[in-house]
Amino acid sequence: MVWTGRLRTPRNAGACPIFSAAEGTDETWRHPLVTLWLASSVLIAGTLTALVWPLMVRHQTNTEDPELLVYADQLEETERDVERGLLSEQDASNLRAEITRRMERFRHGQETHNTGADETVTPRGNRAAVGVVCTILLIGSFGVYANLGSPDKRDLPLSARSAAPQVEPAADRAAKTYQSSDLNRLADKLSETLVVQPHKVGGWMLLGRTYMTLARWQDAAEAYAHAHTLSPGGQNVAASYVEALYMANNRSFNSRSKALLQATLKANPRDAKSLFYWGLAQAMDNQHEAALQVWTDLREISQPDAPWLPTLTRRMKKSAEAIGIEIETFKPAVSPVGPSPHAHPPKTGPTQEDIKAAKQLSSEERIAFIRSMVDGLAQRLRDNPGDLAGWKRLARAYQVLGDTKNAQAAESRIRELEHGAP
Repeated sequence: MVWTGRLRTPRNAGACPIFSAAEGTDETWRHPLVTLWLASSVLIAGTLTALVWPLMVRHQTNTEDPELLVYADQLEETERDVERGLLSEQDASNLRAEITRRMERFRHGQETHNTGADETVTPRGNRAAVGVVCTILLIGSFGVYANLGSPDKRDLPLSARSAAPQVEPAADRAAKTYQSSDLNRLADKLSETLVVQPHKVGGWMLLGRTYMTLARWQDAAEAYAHAHTLSPGGQNVAASYVEALYMANNRSFNSRSKALLQATLKANPRDAKSLFYWGLAQAMDNQHEAALQVWTDLREISQPDAPWLPTLTRRMKKSAEAIGIEIETFKPAVSPVGPSPHAHPPKTGPTQEDIKAAKQLSSEERIAFIRSMVDGLAQRLRDNPGDLAGWKRLARAYQVLGDTKNAQAAESRIRELEHGAP
């Protein structure tokens, strides 16, 4: 018997054998339409299982905290760039607005996700949801088949079949948005400047942070790579490079980023950003004990209002739960942040004697000598912005270099500190 698309009822049959259970003949179950509905029932059962199963289980929260940490760090770096004169107030305002907007959008998405993840569906609610889904699917399947799958209907001609509508990918829409933004134009302008002046470490760092704000992770990694080539030991250079590599690599660490973290922490075991990401790399490799020790050290050296502490605490709890251990089991292997009452801050910047000695050198040697010391002092003042004596030395050094803009910025900070500003 060949299925021709039409159901023919035998002449002597009083009722359709498909729906007549009293007939009970083998011919009934060999009928093609019976096979069709049996296959449809199996498909519906499978679909119901796939749709209903998520209603029966409790969801887990999966927060991607490092992205929020990136935005918080970018806000701090923006303020530092304004103080150093690397960024105009207008450009800084655009950066702050863009970063804040992305932080709010990320937080809103996380809150929505967490709210749905924390709700527990009651068994009665489950049964009601299952009943509604089953009813809709059953009724809907008959309706769809009656309209689209009737065997009496002819095929739709190829000429009448419309192509699927072309939907613009979200990534393309986002890229067009970025292209039209002031922030993206700022990045393009800065990139063009660095083609002509490729030896400006600060410029590459600013470009990298701008790309991070725009979520252009690969471009940010390339910008930070230039900065790292010029100044591998520079303040925050390697850690920012690792951060961009982590985001560009689908939030995972490769051998390059791990090697950078190890080298950075060998040179400076108290680098906060490097400690956080090294702990995260250990945790992602299921080395939770090592991660907890690293993060315990980071928590010990962090200021009480450090922006990464909430994220750090959540990560520590997650690793502790993974191995069934208490966080308090781990003790810091470093001393707390801040100097002792009797200690004096190290004077890494140029003193008056250093500047006088530099005057005995040739013009190029003197500028290179002072610039290296000024950069070291400026880096230290980022972490200790309340050092009044340090700011005075930095202002004098900028005056020697003829860097009027940065000298004025340093003097402005001096006046703030002298009037009691934090």
